[in-house]
Amino acid sequence: MGSIQIYPDILPMDNVLPVADNTGPNRPDQTYISSRRKPWDNRLKYKLYGEDTLTINTMEEWQSIKNYNFVLNGIPTLNQILSLYTEPFGLPQFEAYLEQSDKIGLQNLKFLLELKAHGRLWEALQITRLHLSNSSVSAPLAIQSKLPRVFGHPSTDTLPPTVYKSHHINQNDLTQNATRIYRKYCQQTPLISISPETQETLYEVVLIRNISDPLIFEHARTQVTLALDHFYYPRFIDFILSTNLSVTSARILLVAGLFFLWAGLSLELSLIFLGENNNVSRWWGLIPFELSWAALLPGMTRFGWWMVAIKRREYTHIDDAVMREHKRRAFLWLVISLMLGLISTILVVFIPAYRISDNS
Repeated sequence: MGSIQIYPDILPMDNVLPVADNTGPNRPDQTYISSRRKPWDNRLKYKLYGEDTLTINTMEEWQSIKNYNFVLNGIPTLNQILSLYTEPFGLPQFEAYLEQSDKIGLQNLKFLLELKAHGRLWEALQITRLHLSNSSVSAPLAIQSKLPRVFGHPSTDTLPPTVYKSHHINQNDLTQNATRIYRKYCQQTPLISISPETQETLYEVVLIRNISDPLIFEHARTQVTLALDHFYYPRFIDFILSTNLSVTSARILLVAGLFFLWAGLSLELSLIFLGENNNVSRWWGLIPFELSWAALLPGMTRFGWWMVAIKRREYTHIDDAVMREHKRRAFLWLVISLMLGLISTILVVFIPAYRISDNS
């Protein structure tokens, strides 16, 4: 059996179902790329620990199973999405979803991003210290090679002091950043999903002892990540899988729907003020009204029923089970769209014609 290659942030897993062709451009750890599986493996879209599906697994096992299932179906995990900026599964999309649905989840996500930035600051400080330590050793030798020689030996009387002022990040910057993170997210009533014990520990370590090592936030990071991974991220996945249009396409359709709605109203109002009493001519407004609602509804919900009808999808990761649900929703959306177009037309068709007289 071939081994499964997954992202390093996923826990090691035993008894993993094999997937064919784990190397090359079709690896299962690369999202948005469908791996070529053996025919007998086409239906294996999930992973279980042992043979008993009712066994109570530990939190690590549960998270490992969920992450594996995400990767197997071309969906990134929570840790991966923090570095993705592409649709549909990207950090901007996840942040926009939390901003509309849950403010606590949004604060949890921002806290993780703050810790990620704090870790980068810590790494930059270590690189700066290493650079300064190397410079303090190599700089005198480099300067001596350029000094005038006296009796065949370099003169060291005019050597500058080996004290170099750094314009990079210092320890004070890191301490201030750790204090800012604590005061913003953890002070008094925490805005994030951490326990009171963790809050007290951070108060002691950050404010009293002025420790800025990223490891001090590791317990809080674990709790926040667990809350996001257990409550908020699965909802985001469900929301994305319930759509079949990208944000850009939805905005274009929204503009197109408003245009057709304006065209339908303009046509009907022009027939009214021209004194057109022919009911057949008045029903021509049904076409732009139907087109307007066929574009407005997908623009507002990011779900196009006609995309399901023509068997087209903008997201290639959609599973067959999700497509069956899309077909049921597409029929409902089609009926609603037709009814709204018909009602809009009826509202203006039976308005009595009133010809504007020409006073000239």
